[in-house]
Amino acid sequence: MFSRPWKLLPLGAIVALMALVLVPGGSLSPNLARADVESVECDDNGFDSGDELACTVTLTAESGDIAIDIGEPGDATNIELNLEGCNEDCDDADDDEDAIEVQESDITEIDFTITADCEEETDIDIDVSQASGGSDSVNVTCGDGGSADGNVIISKDADGEDGEFDFDISGSSTECDDDFTLEDGGEEGFTCDTPGDYVVTETLPSGWAVDSIDCDTSGDAEVAIDEDEGSVEIELNEADDTVECTFTNELTDDGGQGGNASTVTISAGPNSVNCSGSSFITIVVKDAQGNNVADGTAVSVSTNLGSVNPGNATTQGGGVLILYTGPSNQGGSATITASAGGITNTTSVAVECSQEPAPTNPPPPPAGGSGIQPPNTGDAGLADNGSSFGYAGLAFIASVLLGTIAFARVRA
Repeated sequence: MFSRPWKLLPLGAIVALMALVLVPGGSLSPNLARADVESVECDDNGFDSGDELACTVTLTAESGDIAIDIGEPGDATNIELNLEGCNEDCDDADDDEDAIEVQESDITEIDFTITADCEEETDIDIDVSQASGGSDSVNVTCGDGGSADGNVIISKDADGEDGEFDFDISGSSTECDDDFTLEDGGEEGFTCDTPGDYVVTETLPSGWAVDSIDCDTSGDAEVAIDEDEGSVEIELNEADDTVECTFTNELTDDGGQGGNASTVTISAGPNSVNCSGSSFITIVVKDAQGNNVADGTAVSVSTNLGSVNPGNATTQGGGVLILYTGPSNQGGSATITASAGGITNTTSVAVECSQEPAPTNPPPPPAGGSGIQPPNTGDAGLADNGSSFGYAGLAFIASVLLGTIAFARVRA
C-alpha cells in the first residue's frame, strides 16, 4: 500500500521545512520579531526658508527597507531630503530629491535633513514608513525659524543683516541667570520662576544701534522697556505669565557710531581764566553701549557768566568743541551746561580779574553861584560876579572892624 511521505519525516525536519516556507528569502532568521518605526523627530519644529533642519528616525529593532518622503508640502518649493547616515553601509536607494529609501539591514536609527523654500509660513508633513508596516510622521513649519520654549522668550531682528548680538538675563532664579548670543531671526527661551523679577540687557556690537524693543505679555506679566539702555525689566506674577520681546537693531551709516545719547561728558581747558580770557570746552556724547553717537547729533551749550560760542552745535565723531570767554570786568565761577538728547552735564571755569577797578573822578564844580571872588578890579575885593570872598576883601573888613572898636574905646 502506498504510504504518505510526510509520515516518514522526523518532526524536526517538518519544522525546518515550515520555516523555509514562512520566512521570506528562504532562510531561517534568528530574529522573528517585527521592527516598527518608533518615532521621527526634528531638532526644531520649524526652520527658515533655505535653511537646513536635522531630523532622526528611531526604530524599535534592527531592520531596513525604510521610506522617508513628503506627505503634504504645503506651499513650500524645492524641498530636499538628504540622508546623513545610519551605518557605514547605509545609502539612499532613491534618486528623488524629496524622498529617501533605505534598503539595508541592521538599522536602528537614521539621520536626515530637510531644506525648502517658502515665501511665507507653511506646514510640511514628513512621513516615515517601513516595509513591515510600521510608520510615523512629523509636521514642521517652513518660514518661522522654529520657536523657543519658556515663559520668557527673547528674539532678534537685525533686518536680514549679519551680526552676533550678546544678551544677559538675570533675576530671581538661576534658570534665568545666563549670557546668550543671537543672530538675525534667532530666539532664546527661558523658564523663569514665578513670581519673580528679571532684567534682559543687550550689548550691541560696534556699528549697530537700537531701533526698537517690543514686548508682548500674557496673564499678569508686566514689562518696563528702556531703549536707551537696551534693556527690559520683566515682572512675572502668576504661573501662566509669559513675555515675548523682540530687540530690533539697525546698522548705522557712520562706521561704528551708535544710537541715542545716553551720556554727556564736558571738560574745560584751562579751567581758570582772567577777565576776557578764553577756555576750550570739550563735549563728548555716547550712547548706552558706549559708542559715539551718530554725526549730526544736536548739542546746546549755555553759561551763567561770560559767553560761549557757538551756543548750538552738532557732533562730529561723537564730540563738540566750544570756546568760552570770560566777562571783561567781573570775576566769579562760570558754570557751562551742555545738553544732548535730554541728557545734561556741567563743568565750571573760575574767572579771576587781577586789575583793580579804575578810581572814579570827582564831579566838576557847578557852573554858576553867588559870593565874593578874589580881587581883579581894584575894588577891595568885593565880588562883582557872585562868587566867593577873596583875601583882600577880608583884610579890608577886618581893618574897618578894628578901627571902629578903637574909636569906641577913645570916646569912652
